[in-house]
Amino acid sequence: MELISPKYSFVFFDDEEHVASYCNECPDFCIPVIEAGDINFQFNAEADDIADADAIFDTPIENTRLIIATTAGVTIRDWTTTDGLLFEKFRTGPTTVTFVWKNDFFAFKDLISCDQCFMLRLFTGFIIGGEQEDIETDMNCFIRKCDPCYTTVIEYSNEEDGFSFNYCNTDLFKNRVRLPFYFSQPQFADDESVYTKSDGTIKMLRSVTKKEYLAQTEFFDEIIHEKLKVALSHDSTELLTGNYIGQFRKNGNYEIEWEGTLCSATAKFKALVTPYAVRNNNCSECEPYSGVEEPPPVCPIPHDIEISLINQENFLLSFLLDVGATDWEFSVHNNVGAVIGQTNNVGAYIGNTPCSGVVTFDSPAPAGNYEVRVRTICAGSTSAYVVTPFVIP
Repeated sequence: MELISPKYSFVFFDDEEHVASYCNECPDFCIPVIEAGDINFQFNAEADDIADADAIFDTPIENTRLIIATTAGVTIRDWTTTDGLLFEKFRTGPTTVTFVWKNDFFAFKDLISCDQCFMLRLFTGFIIGGEQEDIETDMNCFIRKCDPCYTTVIEYSNEEDGFSFNYCNTDLFKNRVRLPFYFSQPQFADDESVYTKSDGTIKMLRSVTKKEYLAQTEFFDEIIHEKLKVALSHDSTELLTGNYIGQFRKNGNYEIEWEGTLCSATAKFKALVTPYAVRNNNCSECEPYSGVEEPPPVCPIPHDIEISLINQENFLLSFLLDVGATDWEFSVHNNVGAVIGQTNNVGAYIGNTPCSGVVTFDSPAPAGNYEVRVRTICAGSTSAYVVTPFVIP
């Protein structure tokens, strides 16, 4: 069984595969961390066979622990044992189990001083073939920064597996990392098409404006440049901090500005804001304005409601309206709100003219407390219900 970091991950196990050995004078690149949620990453446990992969997947997730330590290897805090922060794991292949970290670096601001370097240490243990197999390995260097200037958190993901990352079957996992690069100098590029008439008048046929930033990195070695270029090539790329926050799409080449024999260099690239649509296609026409639509009439509220009991099955209801209405309706409810009688009367009613109607109960009503709910109906609106209690002795 072997633990493997994705080739283009910014968080990786400290092995030779991820180290730029061509240039010994380059110092190790430490990933800046300012906020506790700056980092999401994944790694794979690659088993020898399906049975071993089953054993790895069935091992309690608490057996895989993430520890923050000094660069000298001294443990500062065991986030899993002390704080209950757990990896998530997914079966992503016949012999592959993918572990995903999406937790905050809990309380790391209380543990690490500004400009102090630290590293992550992974400890995991699996029972394979009836035997306990424990692995402890260090990860790359991080540094706590307190000034967010000239750093940006980028989040990126794919709609399918790619670039050595497992995105399928990992619950919509997104990589996240803070890097020393930033967006500046926004431009508004135009894509226009015009037509010149015979009299020299120029008419706009089509215009599309796009918003584009210039991105500038700090000095990276070849390995970090390659990983950032791969991140920018993902299906979804989004900035979570900085002077622009939102989705973007790299536009054109990622240009590294090498100078002489230096083994690190800055880079520039252009980034289009997405979604961003400012357009004119000159295809629509102005419609004649028909004026302001009249608001629907306000339906009059019934008042001076009178209830006259005829017998246990019928009663007479009457009320007044200040203005006319086209219809009115009322219902009778018992003490638990159930409808025991209702009617709907159609006809035009003139303001200040008594409206009345006879209500027949669905069945003879016993003695008790009741209420009548009345409202009027007009063209396009209704009044509120007016509730009137009454008693059947």
